[in-house]
Amino acid sequence: KLMFPSITILTSYICLGVYAFGIPMLGVKSLDYLFKLNISWETLLFIALAVGSIVSVYGTRLIHWVIKEHSPLKNWENHKYEAVKTELALYVISKNNINFFIYLAYFTYLSISGLMQIQYNEPLITINVDGAILKAFLVFIAFSNMVSKSKDVEIKAKPLLSKIIRLMTTHDK
Repeated sequence: KLMFPSITILTSYICLGVYAFGIPMLGVKSLDYLFKLNISWETLLFIALAVGSIVSVYGTRLIHWVIKEHSPLKNWENHKYEAVKTELALYVISKNNINFFIYLAYFTYLSISGLMQIQYNEPLITINVDGAILKAFLVFIAFSNMVSKSKDVEIKAKPLLSKIIRLMTTHDK
């Protein structure tokens, strides 16, 4: 009885990984091939991790839509359990859950990498890979903070345009 829910949860994380991380990686590899950009593996890793992390947390509506409509977890409305399966899949990849797991993964990797660097003066994988993962996390943190701070921004189009027009039309005599 526990096998089917476990497979559903695992499949939802695999779908998330494919859609959020695999598609950006495929896009960058396609651009690399088409335009002969000679993008390094570390750069590809950086882009995939940064974009994938951001998409998996801030693009949850898109990911949920893809899972509901174009995945093995789709509810075909043939059986009652399909609706429950889809509900479970969407629940485990909610924005807050994914955000937590991304922070946990980066925290774990960077802790071990930092320990290796400080204790043994050695990178965990390679210097470039460790740097790519660190920079991807910094981009994710910066984006998360930018989204959070954007709620505090008080620029509205109408008052801004009004003030700009007033400045352009006001002249000292």
